[in-house]
Amino acid sequence: MTTELPRLATPWPRDGQPRLIHLVPWDLTVGGAQRMIDLWCAHEAQRWDAHIITAGARGPFAFQGATVHSQLERSKILTLIGDLQPDLLVHHEPSDRNAINSRCPQVWILHCTNSLKQTPPGHAKPAMVFSNFDSEEIHPAWRQLSLQVLRPQIDAQTFHPASQKHVGLICGIVGRLRQIWFGKEARFFQGAQEIQEGSRTAED
Repeated sequence: MTTELPRLATPWPRDGQPRLIHLVPWDLTVGGAQRMIDLWCAHEAQRWDAHIITAGARGPFAFQGATVHSQLERSKILTLIGDLQPDLLVHHEPSDRNAINSRCPQVWILHCTNSLKQTPPGHAKPAMVFSNFDSEEIHPAWRQLSLQVLRPQIDAQTFHPASQKHVGLICGIVGRLRQIWFGKEARFFQGAQEIQEGSRTAED
């Protein structure tokens, strides 16, 4: 169900920083997406007034520099986003069930391959869509959006695949987190800055 957010007269203070919300559909306990957001906070959250919102549990991650809002019902999530009035909404795994219309631009990040096999949600047109998954199985409608496929890579200077006795080639997800996430965020921030500049130009 699509919901239009209210625009309140008095936004939260933001100390002159643009406000960004990560909207996450899962618990913030374990998982690759949660680790990615935690790494993003450690390296990039100082550029934003960053907030992380979820209906799930808080979990052990520090999310340094960000304000975490957890265990919220959908109605409270909608109210909170309306109160925060973000400049950019980063929606992780958007769907028709958790659709949100916002006055600010949206960036969608798809973590699950099955999501890209289905038609994209129709509640909003995202400024960007990021995914690590590329295949002929991706529904053609996703190609009509600003989809950027960032294939998993390995930072070979930091992480080296190793062969051990009686064990095959070892190359875990930790070895590729650095280039996937920071490469993604470099493009994300460049695009976000363009989005902000375009919004200011339109308002002027």
